[in-house]
Amino acid sequence: MKNVFTILFLLFLIQTNSQSQFVGKYKDYWEHELKLNSDSSFIYSLDVCKRFGWTIGTWSVKNDTIHLKQITLYDTIRFRNCDKKVRIDSLVVSRNLKSKIILCPDSIDNTYTGVTQIIANFKTKFYKKRDRLYLIDEKGQLIKEEWYVLPSKERFPLYYFKEKEKNDHTR
Repeated sequence: MKNVFTILFLLFLIQTNSQSQFVGKYKDYWEHELKLNSDSSFIYSLDVCKRFGWTIGTWSVKNDTIHLKQITLYDTIRFRNCDKKVRIDSLVVSRNLKSKIILCPDSIDNTYTGVTQIIANFKTKFYKKRDRLYLIDEKGQLIKEEWYVLPSKERFPLYYFKEKEKNDHTR
């Protein structure tokens, strides 16, 4: 019986160590950021033209592929009629990392902050090679193309690199 517990403990350590090699903060050349935490949670963020987007979730490793599972956060908007007796609750996608209840008069807000939760077109699979994360498409193929930035037309690869690598990166 003692041998069974020892084997199970060793298998747990191997699994933990194999996932720990992926933990860290990764960025691409467009300031998209993917942070893989040691507790198997992640946060992904982007900042494009002063519009900030984010998503959170959990991650796991299967074979040589990192799989991300998004968790959509919602806020509750609470509507009440004039006598405050009838209440209708409605869910909306949250703008920040904490779900909350918004009372109707407080929710009428014409100031758009530019912050939004990413709920569509999010890549959920990555392949790791030498501290870089390469995107995997829906068919399971690595995305190897490069994008260029106007007006210079300088080309950049689509992979993510560990943040420490950026200063001494060579292609």
